[in-house]
Amino acid sequence: QSKSEDISSCSSAQLVSYFLPMGLIDLPRTVSGLNRLREIAMTLARHGFTHVLSDIRLLDHVPGLSYLNTIKSGDSSRRSVPERLALVMQDLGATFIKFGQLIATRPDFVPADYLTAFQKLQDRVEPVATEAITAVIEKRLKKPLAEIFTTFDQTPLASGSIGQVHAATLIDGTPVVIKVKRPDTDDRVHEDLDLLQLLAELLEKHVPETRVFRPVMLVEEFSKTMKNELDFVCEAAHTSKFAAQFADDPGLAVANVYWDYVTADTLVMQKMSGSALSDLALIRRQGHDLPAIAKTLARCFLRQFFITGHFHADPHEGNLLLLDDGRIALLDYGQMGHLSSGLRQNMSMCLFALIEGDVDLIVDICSEIGMFTEDTHLREFKSELAAMLTRYYGVPAARVQLGQAFYEATSLARRHGILLPRDFVLLIKSLSMIFGVIQKLDPNFSAETALRPFCGKLAGHLLAPKPMSRRFGFYLYRVFSMLRRAPDDLRDLLEKAKSGQTRIIFHHEGLDDVAMQFERASNRLTVGLVIAAMMIGSSILLAAGPEAFGDLALQIPKIGNIPLSIAIAATGFIGASCIGIWLAWGIFRSHRL
Repeated sequence: QSKSEDISSCSSAQLVSYFLPMGLIDLPRTVSGLNRLREIAMTLARHGFTHVLSDIRLLDHVPGLSYLNTIKSGDSSRRSVPERLALVMQDLGATFIKFGQLIATRPDFVPADYLTAFQKLQDRVEPVATEAITAVIEKRLKKPLAEIFTTFDQTPLASGSIGQVHAATLIDGTPVVIKVKRPDTDDRVHEDLDLLQLLAELLEKHVPETRVFRPVMLVEEFSKTMKNELDFVCEAAHTSKFAAQFADDPGLAVANVYWDYVTADTLVMQKMSGSALSDLALIRRQGHDLPAIAKTLARCFLRQFFITGHFHADPHEGNLLLLDDGRIALLDYGQMGHLSSGLRQNMSMCLFALIEGDVDLIVDICSEIGMFTEDTHLREFKSELAAMLTRYYGVPAARVQLGQAFYEATSLARRHGILLPRDFVLLIKSLSMIFGVIQKLDPNFSAETALRPFCGKLAGHLLAPKPMSRRFGFYLYRVFSMLRRAPDDLRDLLEKAKSGQTRIIFHHEGLDDVAMQFERASNRLTVGLVIAAMMIGSSILLAAGPEAFGDLALQIPKIGNIPLSIAIAATGFIGASCIGIWLAWGIFRSHRL
């Protein structure tokens, strides 16, 4: 009982280390979790990934999955591995679809064919019934719907896997939109995140060739993103912060957040009406100046990247709205990135080096950020980077496809084992997306001309005497602080060594599989001994017959005309035979005869 109580409070990562010494894998904590794991395994098997389930030991230890070895992949077997994996994610629903969409934004981890397959994933979700949505609103806001809104449009404006958006009017007559979380979303998503973490850990442990994709790191990054998206208070905070930072920008409009109606499951914001930037024909008919809109967008996003450090990470055309007064409204602040002051300065120097074609400076900056790993081939990286810059050097800005350049740069990083920070990748993605929109608005727009003032400003700030003296003073303080603590730290270390409190721990990797196989072999040996004992005992009982009991034989009941001793012996023979056949079949299916 105490063990089960401990298990119920463990994370999936802790459960892996808890169960593996026992020869088991990390089993989900609930019946629904186990059923969901079976559903995931069946979907993988149906699309031709049974060998992966066998490699990560899932078929051996999860009850009721051994039969999946016999499932054929069907029509999907004619598709490529990335296409089949995308089908798996599509079949498993919203959490896995969003995970695939996240992978599609990380070309620094994933090859091009996987990116292409995952970019086609669509989060198609049927709207929730209005009664269920209104029940969530009234429960979270603790008021009847009629006391909050004078009107509530039952037809949703949008429906996603996490939230559903409806138009409404507040009591004071303000038109708003309310985003409501779908019922039972939290439990379902957290359960899927636990199982994704489990599968990623098992993949890295048992399938070494997947480690280059860093599945555990991808799942951890995805978990952080999903947990932020599940909390609408976080999105409201991002929106309010963004509004405060751009309050002085006449070309930008940010929806007002009504905090009295914000909870983890509800978000009420000002309704913004206008034309989508994707509809260029409509914008032209309305008489708007497209190059002026492009300049406003560039100024807005470059200010986010280089000045505030808090930027919109998903600026596709559907999230950009042109209001009737010419201002641009940004929608959906669920995906945001953050750049520290140091990273912004390094980024500005890196972009400046890209503009100038200075490969050595780019390599120095990458080294300072900590992008290089033990797998990085520095000489080959510099050579390929120089070749890539040569292809783009001198090309007119209007001819440069930033999306393609972004993909080439991140693919180069992946090939050479360079680890890009998450927010750095989000930045490059956001930058390429917004400049793609800008180039549609104004094909003659020069990205280099727009970037130079911001890069120069940040670089100048980095090299200015006052900031440099402040950083030098801070570094000097850290050095003196370390020297001041050194005698005390050394004394503590020696005292712990003398008292025996210092321990040296050696961890040998690769023994878990051996231990698991040894335990399975010992379990089979134990079962074999039990079978032999049952056979011998039944044989003795059968050979002795009822006469072995003497006068007691008359008192022992019979089953029909068969003495009880004979029936017990026959039952023992049959039971031992069934267990023996089951054990032999298991050994035969494991291909380890």
